[in-house]
Amino acid sequence: MLDRAGCRYVVIEDTGKLWPTLDLKAGYLVFPRRGQLPLRRIYTDILLGISPLIMLIVRLLAQDASEGGFGELRRFIRANRVVLRDELAGQDALSFPDACSQISVERIAVPASVTATQMWRDLRHSGVQLLPCSQFHWADPAAGERYVRVALGRPPEVIQAAAAAIRGYAECR
Repeated sequence: MLDRAGCRYVVIEDTGKLWPTLDLKAGYLVFPRRGQLPLRRIYTDILLGISPLIMLIVRLLAQDASEGGFGELRRFIRANRVVLRDELAGQDALSFPDACSQISVERIAVPASVTATQMWRDLRHSGVQLLPCSQFHWADPAAGERYVRVALGRPPEVIQAAAAAIRGYAECR
């Protein structure tokens, strides 16, 4: 689209979170083919620090994504979101502040009687993996203590078990 509009651009994604799985991290660089800067050479020097195995996996994941893998992943995430929300429906102490979310995590407002960090500490011994949101609220980390994140890219039975544990926890608060 930027090429068609005749724009000059460079897009640098340096977090490496395209597929954030352990050490599977590689940033990417997007620029027009007609570009005058030696960006490919500069960026190739940076990419030399990434193992060939990681680059192969990223290439295979990109190929899978282009052949329908992203659509399949979106359906999987959407189904897990429904499982989580259905299990927690009607629980007054919990709510979902992102009603239209389509990302791979679900944010849940924690009961007023606890912080996100406390809920995380209490549930991690039950095998439930939550993430307090304080680190995502850079300007006001305390505001993030009102929310936890649940990763939805897990087997449905894991999401179901986590939802049941979260429900049980909230009922005791």
